Amino acid sequence: MPLHLHQAQAIGRLASHLYGYLPGSGSQQWRGHISFGSIARQQGVGEYWQGGSKLPAIASLLEETLGRRPERFQPLVLSMVREGLRYWEKQGNPLFRSDIDQLNRLIADVGFKFPELSSERFLQSLPEQSTVEPPTEMVGTQSDDATSLDDLKQRLLELSGQLDRPQAGLALESLLADLFALARLAPRGSFQLVGEQIDGSCLLDDQVYLVEAKWTKDPIGQSELLVFHGKVSAKSSITRGLFVSINGFTAPGLEAITRGRQPNSVLMDGADLWQILEGRVGLDDLMRSKVRRLAEEGRVFVPARELFP
Repeated sequence: MPLHLHQAQAIGRLASHLYGYLPGSGSQQWRGHISFGSIARQQGVGEYWQGGSKLPAIASLLEETLGRRPERFQPLVLSMVREGLRYWEKQGNPLFRSDIDQLNRLIADVGFKFPELSSERFLQSLPEQSTVEPPTEMVGTQSDDATSLDDLKQRLLELSGQLDRPQAGLALESLLADLFALARLAPRGSFQLVGEQIDGSCLLDDQVYLVEAKWTKDPIGQSELLVFHGKVSAKSSITRGLFVSINGFTAPGLEAITRGRQPNSVLMDGADLWQILEGRVGLDDLMRSKVRRLAEEGRVFVPARELFP
């Protein structure tokens, strides 16, 4: 049964909210882990999980289930929430009561109320977001006014026309921190160590990534990439790096960072970032796919359009 227009719009907002609860389908290395794809199969609606870009896949799964198998809609959403609570508890970044309050409002917009999610006993069991101002280097806790992909896309477009390019570079760091927060990757803002500046860090699958963000006129070359490689290598054997350069990287730079060295970073360019902000691929899924290519092929930069054609 086709959905009413207001229901289809509400499903889109619900999908955006659920986006960060779990991985999508995951790569081979994540086989056996709970994901949106595995939950769809468990709930008997696996045929409605289209895979590929995460946000459209979640929206399609919810819409098709509600339209074709409405009796499975509530069990499907409840399973997503239940596993999301477990997933983020293990990551040390639990879902807050404010997350579930917002979820209940979105479910009501679709035309439902799930007693399991609205019971006061359940809500009181959830941690409250701290009202204390967090340290300046920590950013990205979830709230009812959480930044959306559309907000970030608009900010990126505005930065592209900013005349003060160094200032645009600093603003890019903030944009990425908000993107990491939206994907629940526990971002940390820029910080200084003795003799060096780190643009930020994030956490994915219990792995810490140091982040470098550049928006220069020309592609990033050998010297910047080698300096970043050194920063990451100097921390620990388990530290990885994520270098984001809006205008890409030079071929000699990509060769230099892998020649005679064990690569420890993955790279993203502006086209990759735009794919994420357009909702065509999830940040977490893209990073996992890049890491897999790094492990299998030693390639530090594989474009999103190649990984998710």
